[in-house]
Amino acid sequence: MYKLTRHNSPINQNRDDWYKLRKNIEKTLFQKTEKKRKIIQKASRIFPMSLFDSIGRKNILKIQHNQVIFEFSHLPKSFDGFSILHISDPHFGGDPLLNEAICEAVRKIKSDLTIFTGDYQFGYGDIDDSIIYYVDRLAEASQSPLPVLAILGNHDCAEMVNRIENDKLFFLNNELVSIKSNEEEIFIYGIDEALIQKTFNKPENSFGICLGHNVEYAEAIAKNGWNLMLAGHSHGGQICLPFGFPIFLSIDFNRHIAIGKWKEFNMQGYTSKGCGVSTLPWRLNCPPQTTNILLKKT
Repeated sequence: MYKLTRHNSPINQNRDDWYKLRKNIEKTLFQKTEKKRKIIQKASRIFPMSLFDSIGRKNILKIQHNQVIFEFSHLPKSFDGFSILHISDPHFGGDPLLNEAICEAVRKIKSDLTIFTGDYQFGYGDIDDSIIYYVDRLAEASQSPLPVLAILGNHDCAEMVNRIENDKLFFLNNELVSIKSNEEEIFIYGIDEALIQKTFNKPENSFGICLGHNVEYAEAIAKNGWNLMLAGHSHGGQICLPFGFPIFLSIDFNRHIAIGKWKEFNMQGYTSKGCGVSTLPWRLNCPPQTTNILLKKT
């Protein structure tokens, strides 16, 4: 039996302070996202649109589920076999059929904990009621007994937290929680990618997981002592050449850990390909995914 506890920790950012800071930088954040979107859309015009549109739209509904095992010698015994359903980048609003497909895919999967690592809407900026509706449905679809833990991505706005958060879904905006079992515990910290703090040290002599939307700041997470990072943002490239070679990755550095399981900076991590689409409603040689993260003690 697992129990989740929210912590009043020194590494937590005051929620009111976080909200004001996030609102102040959102315009800049969205402008950067818009610039990248325009570059991708211009590049797409050199391809035969009708062919790619037909194939790409069919592929976005072919959501795959995979399992990735992470082994740690210092994982508490009570968490040997602990499973985490990792959902990233649903981008609701990109395609109405995909909205439903993502929720149904999550409903079929059992896990001990479900996490969302950001980007809940296809556009960015202010959100409408349909996005709220589908994020809420996604949380309700979770079969995990614990509340869903979530962070924001670069497409998301601060209002989401107040409008969506409830007993079933907790947002971690530079905030810490722990999960306990048999007097043992692990810690989970959620980073706001726009407001990453300089110091957010993992509690001493503990096992810690950090949720971050973008692997560009993986090194900072590792330096603060975290054992495992779970991320998204890259979409695996979304539109790839054969064998999954990405044509474009919206990551400026740490591109070598932008897809799948990795070990870097003395830390392990996983970067999801995401289950939605961004900018273009296509997937080519890069299927959408949900992922089961299985923790094992060695």
